Amino acid sequence: MLVFGDSLGQQIARGLTGSGSQTQQLEVVDETRKGCGVARGGWENDLRRDKAACDRWPDRVRARLASFDPDIVVVATAGWDLVERRVPGDKSPRTIGDPVFDAWLVEQLEEGHAILSETGAHVAWLTVPCVYSEKFENIGVFRPERPKHYNSEILPRVAESHRASMTVLDLFSAICPEGLFAQDAHGMRDFRPDGIHFSQEGTRWVGAWLGGELVPLGARVPRTE
Repeated sequence: MLVFGDSLGQQIARGLTGSGSQTQQLEVVDETRKGCGVARGGWENDLRRDKAACDRWPDRVRARLASFDPDIVVVATAGWDLVERRVPGDKSPRTIGDPVFDAWLVEQLEEGHAILSETGAHVAWLTVPCVYSEKFENIGVFRPERPKHYNSEILPRVAESHRASMTVLDLFSAICPEGLFAQDAHGMRDFRPDGIHFSQEGTRWVGAWLGGELVPLGARVPRTE
């Protein structure tokens, strides 16, 4: 399988690689890039990342898909598709929950799905998890309604159009007890020490959890060639 996403996706790829080494059931290729999501263009903030490289992800991923030809592509991002964007034709940025933004984001994810599945792979798309920052509480992507809106309103619209080639896996519910961020979870302290990323122990846990979801998924879904 191939993992696509941001720095959270990178940790998930690492966890899956560890799980695969133990079970001998997974071969994992990491095609993640820090600071990048699925949606392209319209960037409004100045956070440190190579926006041009983010927007060129289709070229990079297509080359890897052609050489590796995975059965499953895992999409795992923390929140880069939830930040403010300037939708084409607009003078001011919009945020998720705005109908115009939502329509644009659905279109972006549809295009992303088309690219990620074009070699016949089944797309396992993870819900966006809850995140927390004491410094930036309720600001931007740390507003709890944003991932919830993405998971309940945006992602289902994309999945509905691709029942044969896409499965949504609920990472949010797996790591956000009762729908809330928890620093300690699954018997581990500092499960996500910075409020976004996993600890080493947490990375192993999420790899085992997700591997347990993906192995049976891979056995039952056909390629879409």
